[in-house]
Amino acid sequence: MSHSIIGAPSSVAGAATATPSARSKEREQLMSGPLMFRTPLTVATIVINGREFFIHANLLCKHSDYFTRCLRGGFAEAETQRVEINDEDISAEDFGLWVDLLYRSHFQKPDSFVLRKEETGGTLSTMQILTLWKLSDRFMNRVLAQMAEESLQHRLSLYSVEQWRKLYRTRPSSDIRSRVSRLQDAYRYCVDQELPFVNDIVNACANSPPQVYAECASLLEVDFMLLVSQRMIMDHADSALISKDQRLSSSGNKANGSAAAGAVNGGRAANGATGSASELGGV
Repeated sequence: MSHSIIGAPSSVAGAATATPSARSKEREQLMSGPLMFRTPLTVATIVINGREFFIHANLLCKHSDYFTRCLRGGFAEAETQRVEINDEDISAEDFGLWVDLLYRSHFQKPDSFVLRKEETGGTLSTMQILTLWKLSDRFMNRVLAQMAEESLQHRLSLYSVEQWRKLYRTRPSSDIRSRVSRLQDAYRYCVDQELPFVNDIVNACANSPPQVYAECASLLEVDFMLLVSQRMIMDHADSALISKDQRLSSSGNKANGSAAAGAVNGGRAANGATGSASELGGV
């Protein structure tokens, strides 16, 4: 029995009359979704300091503006599907970790996938999380960068004031010193790589009890010690206490503001008087 499209639901009719551009868009969504591996795909070769990685090009380009430009743009890499990256700041091991995350996250809902040991096959160190963020930022992959940042904030939340007190009561001093050292290493990495998490790491260390700071002070480098010390001291500062210089500065700013406002109002009055005289002269 033949069927007519007349009288069919609008969704069916729309599917039957889909424009080439609509079909192309549907195919593009299919090729970037969880079902992309059901069809033959191009495999790109990414070379990191001489080490080759073979990765599905669609997956590389899915959220990465960098790889989209390389493999889908008007560059030689688009013809060869080969991208060579020679950078001492990117190791093959770090890139391999990033690729692992790329594939794992593809088969999960972006809103639910988080970098925890249950999802990643093991606990990631703070340095590994920072490295994942750095590579995601380098390759302009906002989705993976957000995952890495969420994971970092979760990790640093374990160094709240209360958590530090619990650690100090229940863990040996060797573990406490190791934690402080790891935070300092993460701080140094952020400074060297210009990552935007310096303050977060300083705050995490400054949340520790004074006993921890006193016992680990010999481990701290001067710049990290200075920032942590300042943060710890200001946590106990009296916010109502204002120095003479601050009062004078505040008074000066108010006076300057009043003078500026007066000048503006005076100018307006003068302009208004001039305008009235002109009008009278015109009459």
